[in-house]
Amino acid sequence: MTGRNVVVGALFLSTLAWVQPCLAQDGGEAAARRDLIEAAQKASQAGNHAEALVLARRAGQIKMTPSLRMFLAEEELASRLYADALGSARQCMTEAAADVSLATRDVIVERCTEVQSQANKKVARVVVHQRRRLRLTRNLLRKQEGLPGGRG
Repeated sequence: MTGRNVVVGALFLSTLAWVQPCLAQDGGEAAARRDLIEAAQKASQAGNHAEALVLARRAGQIKMTPSLRMFLAEEELASRLYADALGSARQCMTEAAADVSLATRDVIVERCTEVQSQANKKVARVVVHQRRRLRLTRNLLRKQEGLPGGRG
């Protein structure tokens, strides 16, 4: 074996020694994620949407997918967290539409669209017109400084 082959072999073995624990960790995290999702689904079916949300969010910390985001949106809607559900549904639709390899993309987009539609009916919106706000701020500053044209 030449010196170069020894170096390449040692590099390969050290890389393998480093990668194997990472793969095992990923496998362990994937299993933990699956367990969390199964527990979240059971909690949801039992009507415990708050617990389902906690478990699903923990699973999402390991790895978030459009289908998990859809589940979160549906659970937030069921928990009457309408603004959260609206945000999750929008993000779900964006992520699902961007993932062309996703087999259930159409179903996920459809369900997230439905959550968005339902949440939209429950969420209030406030519109602030900047122009007026800036004029009031300018007038307030003039008034505080004793300048002419300052109206409260």
